[in-house]
Parts: sequence; C-alpha cells; structure tokens
Amino acid sequence: MFNSVSERITQLLVKQKTIEDSQKELYRYGFNQGFTMLFNLITTLIIGCVFGMVLQSIVFLTAYIPLRSYAGGYHASTPWRCYFISVVLISVVLGAIKIMPYSFLVCGVLVGIGTVICFVLAPTEDNNKPLDATEQKVYKKRTYIILIFELCIASLSVFVSKSVFLAICMAIFTESVMLLLGRIKNTLNRSTDPKARIC
Repeated sequence: MFNSVSERITQLLVKQKTIEDSQKELYRYGFNQGFTMLFNLITTLIIGCVFGMVLQSIVFLTAYIPLRSYAGGYHASTPWRCYFISVVLISVVLGAIKIMPYSFLVCGVLVGIGTVICFVLAPTEDNNKPLDATEQKVYKKRTYIILIFELCIASLSVFVSKSVFLAICMAIFTESVMLLLGRIKNTLNRSTDPKARIC
C-alpha cells in the first residue's frame, strides 16, 4: 500500500549509511507495515467520529488486532482490497453496536460462539503466508492467551462500561467470522489447486 514511500525512505537511510544495505528489505517492510497500520488507525478513528463512537472503535481495534494477528483468517488478495474490507468491517461493527439493544444474553451468545470457533479454527493460515508446524503451535498458544485475557477484560467491563463490553464481544465474534471465511477460502482454493498448501 505504501511501497513507494517506504522504498524511498529506506533508500535514503542506506544512502546516509544509517542502515546497512543488507537490512534494506527488512526496513522497507517495516516502514510499509507501519504506514499501513497508521493509515488504518486514522481511518478507524474517522469512522468512529462519524458514528460518534470513538471509544468503541479504539476498544474494538485494541481487542481485534492482537487476536487477528495470531488467529489469522480471511485475507484479501490486494492491500487496497484489504483496506476497503476493513472500512466496511469497522462500519458494520460500529453500526451493530449502535443499534444492538444491550442484552447480556445476546452478547454472551455472540462471545460464546466466537470463542468456540476461535479455539477450534485458530490459527487459520493464508496461502500467501503458510505456517509450519512450530508456528502453528506458537500461534495457537498465543491466540488462546489473548482470547482468555480479552474474555477476562470483557467480564470485568460488564460492571464498568457497556460500550467496552460490547466492543470486545464484537471483536471476538468478528474474528470468528474471519476464521470461518478463511477456512472457506482455503477449501475453495484447494478444490481449484490440489497442490495448494492449506492447513
């Protein structure tokens, strides 16, 4: 998404001998990821402002990003498509939080379904980023740790803030949907390409 800018910054650092030429690719990737995350964060905050739900958007991202990073799930084929899906996703989530009547039972069902799916399907790899056996174990363990931590925070937030509770519940449920979509995508890829490496 920000390849050209990241490339220019990296080349400048190499030219100034701030970094070694052998480190160029690592820094370019780091800058690209950093700019992409910052752009997504700013976009999410803008959407949060539009909905009048800045707190919920921040809490959702804080819960969703770590879980998503290790649990995996559906990934778009291009950075811009990924960005568009992210915009739609955060808009739908905030819209759902806004119109959904607060019900501990409904939230409990959502987070229960989401938790079970995350425990069963995580990690779900992408064709562009396959995981070896060791990474599978590490990512699964980290997913479980993050999930348990978020469930504890959600449980505590029931007594403190309805908005925080709903946002965390939606983050867990949303990730479970992405895991299901990721598995479906992988299954479809397998049917069209038998040699594709799918977990």
